[in-house]
Amino acid sequence: MSLNLDPTTSAPDLEVARHGARNSAWGRRNLALVLLGLVAGAIVAAGATATRPTVYESSATFILQSAASASQTETLVRNMMALVPDVNVGEDLQRVTGIDRDPADIAERLLVERPPGSSVLTITYSDEDEQSGQAVVAALEPVLNARVERLQSTAGDAPVFALSPWSGTDVTTVRNTPPVLRNAGLGAVVGLAVGLCLSLVLPTRRPGHERD
Repeated sequence: MSLNLDPTTSAPDLEVARHGARNSAWGRRNLALVLLGLVAGAIVAAGATATRPTVYESSATFILQSAASASQTETLVRNMMALVPDVNVGEDLQRVTGIDRDPADIAERLLVERPPGSSVLTITYSDEDEQSGQAVVAALEPVLNARVERLQSTAGDAPVFALSPWSGTDVTTVRNTPPVLRNAGLGAVVGLAVGLCLSLVLPTRRPGHERD
């Protein structure tokens, strides 16, 4: 970088001008690193997120009906929660719906939730195909009740119970689209931090401190 200095400029003034020019170049280099990190982080995060598929979460709410005592009902509810994500249930659901998934995969995609102390169960199935998810959830009631009947037939005098749809509740589906913009923002923050670190580390000596 050329310096347009008056011939009468003193040596101290010339030294100050040289150091100012070096520091200005150093500052521009650091700014470029920071901006590069910010942009690269945002692009990488957005690109990685955009490759993820949209997931559909289909769910239905059921109530466990039984004439058993409160303590027995609590045991039945817990047993039902353990029964739902079982590979045998996955096999039944695969057979009834005909979807192209392994029974173990179907079972792993099932999630059971309940309000504490209640007999109400909400079962959710996640799938990249909306129709497959809805088909699985629609088949839950007959499949689970058929399995319960088979278990009760071998359990002797165990309390009788069954699942019934919660009044007025149908299969509901929520579409979860990958959060591209949110993750791009997070990637930009990470990239900004990396750029700042690089600007402090590279080079190890600040140009203003180098020998002329």
